[in-house]
Amino acid sequence: MIRKQRKGRIGVLKLLAAVVLLAVIGMSNIPGMGMVSIVHAEGEKTITGLGTGAIGNPNAPERNDSPWSGSYVYYGKYENNPVKYRILDASTDRFNSDEENTAGIKKMFLDCDSVLFADTFRDNWEESDANVWKASDLYKRLNTDSDSLLNTGFTPTESNAIAGSYIDTHALTSDSTEPGAVNVAVRTKDAFVNYTALEGEKIFLLDAEDASNNAYGYSTTNDPVENRIKAGSWWWLRSPYSSNDIFAGVVVGNGIMDLDDVDYPGVGVSPAFNVNLSSVIFSSLISSESDSYKLTLKDDNLGIMSGSVTRDGATITVPYTITGTNASNATQVSVLVMDGEYSAGTVATSGYTYMKLAVDSWTTTGTGTFTLPNGYADKTWGTDYRIYILAEDVNDEKETDYASAPVEIKAVTASATGY
Repeated sequence: MIRKQRKGRIGVLKLLAAVVLLAVIGMSNIPGMGMVSIVHAEGEKTITGLGTGAIGNPNAPERNDSPWSGSYVYYGKYENNPVKYRILDASTDRFNSDEENTAGIKKMFLDCDSVLFADTFRDNWEESDANVWKASDLYKRLNTDSDSLLNTGFTPTESNAIAGSYIDTHALTSDSTEPGAVNVAVRTKDAFVNYTALEGEKIFLLDAEDASNNAYGYSTTNDPVENRIKAGSWWWLRSPYSSNDIFAGVVVGNGIMDLDDVDYPGVGVSPAFNVNLSSVIFSSLISSESDSYKLTLKDDNLGIMSGSVTRDGATITVPYTITGTNASNATQVSVLVMDGEYSAGTVATSGYTYMKLAVDSWTTTGTGTFTLPNGYADKTWGTDYRIYILAEDVNDEKETDYASAPVEIKAVTASATGY
């Protein structure tokens, strides 16, 4: 079998003449970053919603020079620096398996706001499947290698909260009127033909259709667009070129989607993934940024038990014991008063009050108090509202927080005149 003649690394679509280099960010070819370090912080915390309740979806770009516009979340670290992700869909089932759809699972779709490092898509361009995503060396470096991004770029709890993503292949369309269809530019459809399936990957690259999806904040056109530009570099897509297997899709420096040799090491990597919403307890707005959040994830190695709760009017006293192998990471006990019942994945921006349990000195076994808000004075505990406590590990501003699953404390009758 005669190998297809190798071409130079100028994009086959010939949509760009200028070459954008990676010198801006001085990146490594190796995704391994070492263990993620966490700075535990004691102090007040303000949440914007249960789950991802306050987080919206992106704005569709109005013009080609419109930058990407939407909400962001900080998640994980690269080279020990917090990484910022664009929220492409705050609540989606598009990447669910059949079983997950049956169970009503929802996920949050994230796309890195920048390029983290430069790498080849496939080390050996002579392989017959050189531009196939699941066979690529880049897939392994993001997911399965011992020093992969999945293993080194996230804490164990962050990694566990990243969902496996599933989506079937389908033909790209440019003029479909079917409900839910995502149309792309004609030259994008002609170059890539089909959407690239996902089969349970946790970390992946965007497909050319994803990077053309108005609902994700990206332009349909394949002209120069501001909203596909990311700091630092061109960046790989997982879409293979349909006519020659030594080329895979890239987004170049002005936002056009083009092609590059799979073994070229100078193209950047901008990872994408889905987070299980059932793992998210709270979301918090980053105080220094108006549109960026961090999450509080459920830590399966962190728990809490309450002792005999007492009540004096509006003052409630709660003995507690924090449990689990991560008990020493806890920095506070929090109280959640809800109009309804809490369940994993609850999403809300109202109908709750969140506060910190007041303690004389912080210990993992102790007693604290809180004051029931005035709004509950004429309501019945256990019927009109419920109260939960949880142990929290609150970290620096742009670092993920962790918490135990909320534990309900049962209604106690006031021992004094009042509530």
